[in-house]
Amino acid sequence: MPEEPRPSAEPAALTPRRDQPSREERAVSSDQALRDRRKLHDDLTAKIETLQRRKDSAEGEITALWADCALDAADLGSTRAAVAEARVRAEETRRQLERALAARHRLDAGTFGFCVSCGAPIDQDRILAVPHTELCVSCRRDYESHGAPGQAAPPER
Repeated sequence: MPEEPRPSAEPAALTPRRDQPSREERAVSSDQALRDRRKLHDDLTAKIETLQRRKDSAEGEITALWADCALDAADLGSTRAAVAEARVRAEETRRQLERALAARHRLDAGTFGFCVSCGAPIDQDRILAVPHTELCVSCRRDYESHGAPGQAAPPER
């Protein structure tokens, strides 16, 4: 009795896997990722320029306040208070500027979106919420609960 023909099995390499995107889907995804990176780079650059102007303005305000001081006790006290406020604004702006510059550097280096502590990918929702974030949720929690030896957790604001 003749044997029934068996269906020929294609080699695994030729069988398309259903869980992987097609070449066209990968190309579209890659194009979208490139557009997203360019937009993020442009957004970070605009933010950096704004923060730089704001920092320069706050620092200029400090200089102007001291230059305008009439040096009587009342003027000196109010000038010191105004200078202290301007320094706080300048320092916060400087920290924001540093975080934005670091994020743009990571973007340019191809490491943006990966935790600087453990190297794991950072969740897309987290990046959208805090674009300059450096840490994944797990590492952020570790820093907040234990702190890094000799290092404070980077601010996320």
